[in-house]
Amino acid sequence: MGVDLAGVSAFAVVFAATIAGIFLLLRGYLDRKSTELSSIISRENAKLSAKLEASKQVAANRQCWINDLRSDLALFQSLVSKAKISDSERMLGNEVITRIELRMNPNDPDYQELHDSMAHYVDNAEPEKIGAAHKRFTAVCQRILKREWEVLKKELSQIGRED
Repeated sequence: MGVDLAGVSAFAVVFAATIAGIFLLLRGYLDRKSTELSSIISRENAKLSAKLEASKQVAANRQCWINDLRSDLALFQSLVSKAKISDSERMLGNEVITRIELRMNPNDPDYQELHDSMAHYVDNAEPEKIGAAHKRFTAVCQRILKREWEVLKKELSQIGRED
């Protein structure tokens, strides 16, 4: 009983070709899956980057809003604290009051108090009454600014985190 070398060789060639074909099919499948996965990762990264940029922009806008509000509150306080104000300062004061009120959300828990304290300040501009008006106005301004700063800090801490 002899070994048919030609038959074994033919079998080995067919077997090797079959294994090579299987590996090629497997590699093609894995390459497609890898490409699909890379595409999914790229899309998710793009979404996350867009969300991150939007959050940064909102935080930057909120910081500008806080800074502008703080400046207008201080300007209002300096204008109404003067013993005498000119007509142009009075017009500027009215503009500042309007900017403050337009920046504020009427549903803010301190909105009415801010509005009332500004009116109280204007109504009590005499030197002997200005101290109480100053304290009341400053207290409400500090509450508003502190609360908005806390909101900004919370927004900043959420940047980059998943929902």
